[in-house]
Amino acid sequence: MNIRTLVLLCLGIFAVSHTSAQTFSDNGFANTDWTGTKINDTTAGQSATFTASQTLTGGNPGAFRETTMSYGVGNILVADLNSNFTYNLATQGAIDSISYSYDLNAFTTGISGAIGYDLLVYQDNSYYVSNIEDVSTANSWVNFSHDGLLAPDFTLVDGAGPTHPDFSTSGSNLTFGFASGNGTAFGTGFTDSGLDNFSLTVATPEPSTWAMLLSGLGLLAFWRYHTRRAQG
Repeated sequence: MNIRTLVLLCLGIFAVSHTSAQTFSDNGFANTDWTGTKINDTTAGQSATFTASQTLTGGNPGAFRETTMSYGVGNILVADLNSNFTYNLATQGAIDSISYSYDLNAFTTGISGAIGYDLLVYQDNSYYVSNIEDVSTANSWVNFSHDGLLAPDFTLVDGAGPTHPDFSTSGSNLTFGFASGNGTAFGTGFTDSGLDNFSLTVATPEPSTWAMLLSGLGLLAFWRYHTRRAQG
């Protein structure tokens, strides 16, 4: 095998195998793994309340994470984060994209007739969400999934961070979870909903592949140099 063939082979492998992946998943929702925080409340006196905890039966199947909300005129947004769903960009590599899937169920939808859920990213004391899902079918589990999300697909909803999270190796640690919310323009509302079968996959550049690419480029430069010398 000559140098040119070796270079083309390296670059060809890079083209078809340039990422690795790490998956975070949960279908048990132990209370010790999850924390719920009210991150937005525009009701009078910020008086909206919520509960978020594991329910052992009634999921899809088995246990699930159940959330209730009580609120007046205004909106409430709750962040649920899993302490095990952390990613260190400096040591684990930059993120190419994020894909996720989860099942949602609305037991009581409230005045608006729907409950909103979002994928959640937490970085530097700031919360970012993407792809709001409106759940309106009572007592029926529905799957929602999205592939190939990039940093600009996430928008800041609370905190002093930039508009979008930083998925590069210079970014701070990430924690993943979900956000849920509701609101009303009149009266009072109450919602009861659940999330099950949470799965999130982070795609990252594969370090060994980057090294192979650099080696291939070096070999290509070496081949060109010696070709020119032979022709000159």
